[in-house]
Amino acid sequence: MAVLLLLCCKLHAQISYEATSNYGRLYDITYDATVHDKMYARTLSNHIMVSADNGTTWSVLYSHPINIEEMRWVPGTVNFSFMDAQGISIYNTATNTIVNTYNMPQSNVPGTDDTWIDGYDIYDAAGTTLVINIGFKIGFDNYGKTFYSSDSGATYNEIYYTLDNDNVFINNVAIAPNNAQKIFLSRSLGNLGVNGGLFVSENAGSTWTQKLEGVALDKLSFNPSNPNEILVGTGIYNPNPESIYKSVDGGATWNAVAGITWADGILNHISAIKYNPANANQVTILEENQIITTTDGGTTWNSENFDVRNLSYYAGTNASYNPFNQQQIIISNDFFPQLTTDNGATLNQLHVPFLTTRNVAVMQTLTATHLYYSAQDGYMHRDLSTNTTVPYDILDPNSFTNNNATVAMPDKAFAGRVFVLKGSFTGAALKVSNDYGATTTDILTAFAKTIDNVTSAPSNSNIVYVSLKQDDAFGNFYRIDLTDNSYEEITVPGGDGVVTGVIVNGSNPNDIRVSKLNALYHSIDGGLTWAQISTNGLTANVIWDFEQSPIAVSNFIAGTNSGIFTSQDAGATWENALPDVNVKKVAYSPFNANVAAAAVYTDEGQDATLYITVNGGTSWTHITTQQLDHALAGSADFSFTDNIVTAYLATPDLGIMAYATDLALLGTANPVVKGNNFLMHPNPATNQLEVSVNVNDKITNVSIYSLTGQKIAETSKNIINISGLSNGLYIVSVTTVKGTSTQKLIKQ
Repeated sequence: MAVLLLLCCKLHAQISYEATSNYGRLYDITYDATVHDKMYARTLSNHIMVSADNGTTWSVLYSHPINIEEMRWVPGTVNFSFMDAQGISIYNTATNTIVNTYNMPQSNVPGTDDTWIDGYDIYDAAGTTLVINIGFKIGFDNYGKTFYSSDSGATYNEIYYTLDNDNVFINNVAIAPNNAQKIFLSRSLGNLGVNGGLFVSENAGSTWTQKLEGVALDKLSFNPSNPNEILVGTGIYNPNPESIYKSVDGGATWNAVAGITWADGILNHISAIKYNPANANQVTILEENQIITTTDGGTTWNSENFDVRNLSYYAGTNASYNPFNQQQIIISNDFFPQLTTDNGATLNQLHVPFLTTRNVAVMQTLTATHLYYSAQDGYMHRDLSTNTTVPYDILDPNSFTNNNATVAMPDKAFAGRVFVLKGSFTGAALKVSNDYGATTTDILTAFAKTIDNVTSAPSNSNIVYVSLKQDDAFGNFYRIDLTDNSYEEITVPGGDGVVTGVIVNGSNPNDIRVSKLNALYHSIDGGLTWAQISTNGLTANVIWDFEQSPIAVSNFIAGTNSGIFTSQDAGATWENALPDVNVKKVAYSPFNANVAAAAVYTDEGQDATLYITVNGGTSWTHITTQQLDHALAGSADFSFTDNIVTAYLATPDLGIMAYATDLALLGTANPVVKGNNFLMHPNPATNQLEVSVNVNDKITNVSIYSLTGQKIAETSKNIINISGLSNGLYIVSVTTVKGTSTQKLIKQ
């Protein structure tokens, strides 16, 4: 039995984002009021991003365990608020921590099946007073309630219920910036013949006065210099003409704003109203297919209209003025973030790599690494050696999607060969390409959603085994002869299920082993007949992946719902090398038989994590979900060099996240000093570092540098006191009579 040891990887490995920037999205982009060119944003899922260069580059500032929505500044603070499925959180940008949370109010309705937050507003810097609007289901019917709290959410007072108000739902809630007792509720439509209206309360929701009766309303905004000036816009399906209404007396009276020409769209709704915090005469109104601005407090208005089929703007969600350049406005919308310097007349797309992708696969050749990943209902091919990306079957952002994304799976043993599954309502077409996807040839059609496995025969590269997957319970398995693109469907014992792994004998293309459900099967006639293999020691309900070492061909590895299992005798006996983890993907290094990597995907009750071994599975380094920035990965693959393993994760909001780990920093079972290389011990180190070289060599200089290139320490001795260094990552340079070499040091 191997010794099991889980090591928490303490180094901060290199994270990069490898998806194309042509289709990336960010939401609620907001400038920092005090730091030049600094802005914040949220992703489609669970991350808050930060940029220090006016949106050119971005990094993850904060990773939330679950999806977030409606990120905005808390008045008078450096805090962001945002909502999730459980409540509202306050994030402090100075300390980079969550400093407060508000739990979701209870609906107090028997039989409630599901509850969610529909909107909120926080009144003060301390977060004492807030309004939260929730929705909930009873059976198939939706209901809504609004709550008010004046004690930081310790208690909530119900102030609105759809059942008590003609089944009219609330679109937006707001508290007057100058009066914690004054609440505004923008109302939508009802199913009893009563629609819209603006409810205003002067006593924290105890009583209400209705304004703009019959008008369906949504977004509401206060003049930052004069809170008695308020703008409110009409919402979706408004039965009255589209309009902006203005009050100059705190909401007592309202008048339609004159001078705006409305362009007809589909839903005809106003999706955002934003004052410039530094100049209240500047206002940006975002409509479904219009960007409307004023620079003179509403005396005159400019409207930039967009065809509903355009690819740059639709239904803006937020506008933020650059406090150091009043002409720059960053606009978040349902397509791509845009920067304008002329009030929307021209839009410059903010190119970010944060798109939604479901599948990723890697092809390595002797000279390049190729990425294939799904995006925009098609797929992308990226050659990392040339940094070029070619899109295939891509849909525009305004196109209807059938939710059957095209999937590309390369043949890892045959450079340039890629199998492509293009889905549709009536089935999926499997195609093959021998030029990295540039041209394809049809092979077959099947009811499938993805390609689970592609394995070609080492002795006959024209024989390829392909496993297609509809879901975890159903799939199809094929033997394809690419000399004439003929195929035969292979029936593997065990009933329904998916073939998740294929190993083909190096000298006989008909000798195959496959994994399906919790069993392994062996065929010597290309799948005509099968024999179940005794899985001695391999005890799992599901085998998710099954691979053979390209170096030590008797070494097998299996990722299962019960852990990682390894075999050193071609599957005759197995050992649980890493128990109690639900591993979906495993891979061996083609450079070192002792190196392997594994991935756990995001699923109900578990987060995405990685595991790496450098000693054949005796011990594993754990890359935690925190180190992966809580990435919600549903697919992963790996590339290897002789000293680096890179995991590529397909995520719903960060595109393709690449996490590169230097294997030298993980250690080896039996380190050997060669040439003019050197060993450092210990690494990580706390107080003292010892450097040793080959017995035929001699140290002349040891220098320690920061990652920015600053020399921190220097000596001619082989023992260095590092107790005074701050914790972090450094570069150690050792010069000997044979030359100079460097390694990374972790100070902890």
